[in-house]
Amino acid sequence: MTSAVSIETSRLILRTVTMADIDDVASSWKLDEGPIPLPEAEQKINSMLSRHAQNVPGKIIHICLAIISKATNEFIGWCGLDHTNKSDTDPALFYLLKENYWGKGLATEAASALLNLAFT
Repeated sequence: MTSAVSIETSRLILRTVTMADIDDVASSWKLDEGPIPLPEAEQKINSMLSRHAQNVPGKIIHICLAIISKATNEFIGWCGLDHTNKSDTDPALFYLLKENYWGKGLATEAASALLNLAFT
């Protein structure tokens, strides 16, 4: 699963995070604490891509996808599955959305699409 991932839902595009997203990753990595420096954001993206490259069909180690609003083409957060902790039986589902997108069912929409990818 080293190739780029792109999933469309009715309101969202979920796609592999890339270096083109560095400003968005920097500004939203720690939403409660403020932006992180660009070199740290670059390190986070490189880590995501490195883990993404470890995935193989039937075995997800880690996948982190940018969540893009189709209406605005804005990076509004990310979601993914993490199974880097070998003591966990199943991967953990995670997501982060900018606060102005909360309460609209977008996390549920993204999670549903992500789980569909994982199980198909």
